[in-house]
Amino acid sequence: MQWHTGLLSLLFALLVTFYKPVSAIYADEASVIDFHLAHVGTPRVSFLHAPVVGSGKLAYVGTEKNVIAAIGLKSGDLLWRQIVEGDLVDAKASGERIVVLSQSGTNVILSAYSATQGHLLWSSPFLSQEAIEPSVSVSDVNAVLLTDGGLVRTVDLTDGTVAASWSGHDGVTVYTNVTHTADGHIAVVGTTSNIASSTLSTTMLDAYTLALSEILVLDTTVMSPSDVLHLSPRLLIWKNGETLEYVTLGKAQVRELQAPANVGHALAFSSRTGRSILVQFHHSATFYTVSAEDGSLVLKYTIQNPGGSDHCAYSAAESDEEFYTRSCIQGDIGHVEVFGVAESGVVKSWRVDLAAAHSTGHFGGVLAASSEIMTAVDGLMGRVLLVTVDGSIHMWRDSMPLWTRHESLAHTTHATFVDLPDPSVSKEMADEETHEGLSAFLKRVTRHIGEAHHIPAFISGWATRFAQGEYEASPTGTSAGIARDTFGFRKFIVTGTEKGKLAALDTATGKVVWSQFYQGNSAVGLWTVRNASPDHPPVVAVLLKGQGTMDWLELNALDGTVVGSESWTGSFGAAFAIEGIQGPEDTLSVAVVSQEGALKVFPKDKGMQAISATSTGIRFAFTNGSSAVQGFELDATTASAKSLWKIDFPSAEVVQSISAAGSNHVASIGRVLGDRSVMYKYLHSQLAGIVTTDASASSVTIYLVDLARGTIVHQARHGDVDITKSVSIELDENRVVYAFWSVGPSAGTQINVLELYEHEKPNQRFDPVPLDYVSRDVDLQPYVVGQAYFYPARISALATTQTRYGITKRDTIAFLPDLNMLVELPKSLLDPRRPKKDMKQMSTAEKEEGLMPYDPILPDERRWVISHQNEIFAVKDIISSPAYLESTSLVFAFGLDMFFTRVTPSQSFDKLSASFSKGQLVLTMIALCAAVGLTSPMVRKKQLNALWGVQ
Repeated sequence: MQWHTGLLSLLFALLVTFYKPVSAIYADEASVIDFHLAHVGTPRVSFLHAPVVGSGKLAYVGTEKNVIAAIGLKSGDLLWRQIVEGDLVDAKASGERIVVLSQSGTNVILSAYSATQGHLLWSSPFLSQEAIEPSVSVSDVNAVLLTDGGLVRTVDLTDGTVAASWSGHDGVTVYTNVTHTADGHIAVVGTTSNIASSTLSTTMLDAYTLALSEILVLDTTVMSPSDVLHLSPRLLIWKNGETLEYVTLGKAQVRELQAPANVGHALAFSSRTGRSILVQFHHSATFYTVSAEDGSLVLKYTIQNPGGSDHCAYSAAESDEEFYTRSCIQGDIGHVEVFGVAESGVVKSWRVDLAAAHSTGHFGGVLAASSEIMTAVDGLMGRVLLVTVDGSIHMWRDSMPLWTRHESLAHTTHATFVDLPDPSVSKEMADEETHEGLSAFLKRVTRHIGEAHHIPAFISGWATRFAQGEYEASPTGTSAGIARDTFGFRKFIVTGTEKGKLAALDTATGKVVWSQFYQGNSAVGLWTVRNASPDHPPVVAVLLKGQGTMDWLELNALDGTVVGSESWTGSFGAAFAIEGIQGPEDTLSVAVVSQEGALKVFPKDKGMQAISATSTGIRFAFTNGSSAVQGFELDATTASAKSLWKIDFPSAEVVQSISAAGSNHVASIGRVLGDRSVMYKYLHSQLAGIVTTDASASSVTIYLVDLARGTIVHQARHGDVDITKSVSIELDENRVVYAFWSVGPSAGTQINVLELYEHEKPNQRFDPVPLDYVSRDVDLQPYVVGQAYFYPARISALATTQTRYGITKRDTIAFLPDLNMLVELPKSLLDPRRPKKDMKQMSTAEKEEGLMPYDPILPDERRWVISHQNEIFAVKDIISSPAYLESTSLVFAFGLDMFFTRVTPSQSFDKLSASFSKGQLVLTMIALCAAVGLTSPMVRKKQLNALWGVQ
């Protein structure tokens, strides 16, 4: 046996040497089996700017996701983007630079980026002592920064250094706005608080040295600094009670602006030349010109807003003339109107047919707009950059919508995969299953006769697929429309956002198939509640939360039409699926629980029956963000969630997340060891992982809690943890994987892997063997095997691959936020049973089990990267879904960006690769057939001669 053992050791050494746990995708598969949607988020700031004199303009946006980006006006392509440090406050253009103001804690950060390439040119942080929003003004020479409610600095745009500073702190005046003036000064607007109101003042400073020129106290009052409506290089406009007042900068004379009574909310837009201004009110808008003699505003004319201002946005156009635009969306029609100041009324208008250009849903009204008007031989031409209420960005040129960026998808919080209808299964085939004997036979023959005309197309399609090696298309040979492919790689991904936008993506193209917008709501739950069948389309359900209201919507997953809905008034506590989908006709039941414990189940009758019928009960855990977790059980009799237990963790610990195990298929109840013995898995259907952090001790604690009894079956505490970074956890079968950033002797990510078994010894189980772990009268404590690994990159999201039958090994998908990569970590490397010994010391059983020697450091292996060259920003969550091939799992990551791909954890063992030489196989078969045909007469003659005794 020594030679056998030695040969086995040699073979295992070769296996480990050439071990390739994960293969990166081939170059020709990039952007074919996957898609990447790069987003920027909903803009807070947007403007058009030519980065180089004489060049075309680009669209620049600073967004709610703290992204500064440049977008091409012709195509809508993202030219560059950067995530700024802290929360983005403002962004302005100055020649070849984009200056960005952001705030992070007590730091105010002023940064400059290249307008053409997006490179960071410089970044200057300034310590802020006051919780007052900073302000910035930019000229061709410098930037003026206002912080702390009174500290003004001039910043050199070449390197970010401070050239001069001025402090206006006097204990009573708070400065909130700053601008470069038309006469070459710096104007700072301040408010001085009195008992009932505040006075307004403008302070004029030298543009270079910031030497004080004068302080002008205005004869007016404001209620708060937010009453300042508009500050331009020439004018300051504010609200005094129900009237509007203004002043020319550098002068003290206060004038009342002619405006409608009861002003309410107002917005002002100043032209590029500063010679005119537009003030938008709730129901109207008024145009004014600036007098060249005394700087007063002269009313020109007033227009009414069509159907209220909720659908429209005004902008001062980039133009040599004094033009303004009004952009509106009402239903499927968009309108752009150009107004001049010299002549009253509309000078040009365009009607935009959105239904023809966007068959993917609605976007709400227009939130903001930036426009450019050019004079051509045949009249005016215009381009308008729009931001709609749902968060999307649009570009219209005259009456033509050029492109739409679905930036609402950057706010996605929930997503679900939807299986598409099988084109090979028709209603007739489904009807055959309801018949027996001769009747079923006759129906099948009738169907075959009716489908005979598809034979030529099928043969042609099969030959094409065979020749090209492409079997992912529909097997019918004809266009099946919305239908799954042969291997189930094509699905829809339905997403829900915090802004109330629902959208479906096609995994084959990455394009939005349909979308719906429910303004004022946010998605708090999303499920595929019914699979596709020959008689019914697949259905998704979304739970929307509004201002004190809840809405349950069921939608046709193929086109987004609503097939069922219910609304009610109440709070939101938790929502979860009750049971898995058993067949095409079955509907998934979903429970919705309010913070007060009231229960609603959809569909009501079937859901309540499911709750009553379950033998183990349906339980969940809930926390309000404190150091306590409370467990509940659904009660169908009282239609409520009754409290079962409560766990009070140490007061210094704060609950960060509660995670439950997924509903993956369990292919085996045990793990087979190298000596053919079995370690039986601890498969608890109601096990939750709870993560708590302790800021005072810089520690994180992981609790595994039995939801049925509220008992802690395992806990692990880790110190030297940076709790400002996220802790990710993933539960699957009997396996728990969690990762956090350690700041110990070697900073990096610590990945801990736990596997739970029924007994420490192989072939031993609980006595008696439980049908489940919930209905027992006593706690069943698992035997836990754990191991820790060090990974050099930070991890912020984890997921486990899913396959159709659960036979393929389950790898861990992780997102690396500092590298903007998605990686697939092999299960064989994240194995807690890896022995702490070298290869020579490993037993034969350990080698036959396929274990590798323990190495605490996981390599930075780029073959594990499944996002290849794509930079994926700010992923919040990862989901996976099985394909029809057991080898393949579909993976979808979403956050700021979206990325979809498919992975094969155990390699593609059930599908030939596209490079397989089918032509050579056919030639070999033909050659074999020819050889058999040629040699068979010779063999028969030889056999006959042998029977006659002929030599």
